[in-house]
Amino acid sequence: MVHKARASVRITGKAAMSKTSLMTMTAEIAGAYLSRNRVQQTEVAGLVTAIHGALDSLATGAPEKTPGATTPAVPVKKSVT
Repeated sequence: MVHKARASVRITGKAAMSKTSLMTMTAEIAGAYLSRNRVQQTEVAGLVTAIHGALDSLATGAPEKTPGATTPAVPVKKSVT
């Protein structure tokens, strides 16, 4: 089954996104993903939450979560022979 992409929701202005449009976009993305991928019923809520969080951070300009400083498993001097 082939689906045409719908562009019914557009972001305009300076990331001006109402709560309604955020929910609509979340529902459209989740629906499109779920129509093409098998997802356990228990994982659907987490998927929707992740999509909503990603869209919300894009709309508000919040920085993406980045991991803290990492340390090598082995000191560099010991790893080079």
